[in-house]
Amino acid sequence: MTQTSPGTVLFDMDGVLIDSHRCAHKILAKVAATYGITLSVADIRAMGSLSGAQFWRTLKQCYGLTPTVEELQASYPVADEIAQYSQLGLMPGIEQQLQQLKSKGYQLGLVTSATRERVDAVLALLTDADVFEVVISAEDVSRHKPEPHCYHLALELMSASSARSVAVEDSANGAMAACLAGCKVIGFKSPQWADDPFAANAFVDDFRNHDLSTTVEVVLKA
Repeated sequence: MTQTSPGTVLFDMDGVLIDSHRCAHKILAKVAATYGITLSVADIRAMGSLSGAQFWRTLKQCYGLTPTVEELQASYPVADEIAQYSQLGLMPGIEQQLQQLKSKGYQLGLVTSATRERVDAVLALLTDADVFEVVISAEDVSRHKPEPHCYHLALELMSASSARSVAVEDSANGAMAACLAGCKVIGFKSPQWADDPFAANAFVDDFRNHDLSTTVEVVLKA
């Protein structure tokens, strides 16, 4: 990290950059039904923020499904989810927050358990697709959140100190991963937050009515 940088801010994607949970949970429920499993959107939300592999591994163990985890993952129609991104749009106010942080000299990174295909589709919605210095996706690590490996990798690639880094997360698994990597956490209370509460150094309710850079500064000084 350069001496002029005030710190590093690492963003989760699902539920922070885009409210993808809104469509993903409905699609997951439909796919699960093809295997004879009845799950409501509320049931899936209650499972917390899981990577695709973690979700299907859980169902395989609970319901004794015959296909491999890889085969179960492949049955999820990713294209159907991505097709809804343009209508969903980015989380209101997030792009302005990213630009403000960048203008103040913060290093920005994206750290997610989503696949690169989905990540690229979300990044395409940004006006400045290069706003993130580093992008970590599911393919970059073998163990996903709540394990800290994705955050360790991001910090290493950015030559950033965890003591000067803040993660913006909307889930308990994500917050735990960031904490285990030594980062401070700002929790974003996305629509899923009530089903997956967690502790954080500070919380943001709405990116449109908040100065995220000020919150980052306060959290780093605490």
